[in-house]
Amino acid sequence: MKRFTVLLAAVLFLLPAGLVFAANSSSSAPVHKVSKKTVKKKVRIHQLTGDVSAVNLAAKTLSIKGRKGVAQFDITGKTKGLALDKLKPSQKVTVRYYLADGKKTAVSVKAPAVRKSKKKVKYAGKTKKAAAKPAPAATTEKAGKAPQRPEMTGC
Repeated sequence: MKRFTVLLAAVLFLLPAGLVFAANSSSSAPVHKVSKKTVKKKVRIHQLTGDVSAVNLAAKTLSIKGRKGVAQFDITGKTKGLALDKLKPSQKVTVRYYLADGKKTAVSVKAPAVRKSKKKVKYAGKTKKAAAKPAPAATTEKAGKAPQRPEMTGC
């Protein structure tokens, strides 16, 4: 029992000293600095759908009239979708863009898909022929009376 008490006292005495030593040694480790080039900012992509109001091929800009007014976009070599020379005034387009240095830079320019009507045409290009009505069957019953049902016999 005496050995156990001495051993316990030694552990309790040396444990705090070991923690202090470990804390000092970890703070002296070299710190890696992260440069701005290695950190990539997350870019938020916005979207605007509207009519083309102007296209400037020389300046590579595109103006779109949306709900809130006219917005101007810069077109880069990385911009996907329709080419500037194929865009016509008052053509409906969707532009996906990001904001950089106060300018709107287009990521993609697309013409929105035309929605198809939900109505289905059953007989496209064909006329439906009227089916001949079947001749009324000869009945032995008097007109106006419902036909008699046979009685069911016991089970």
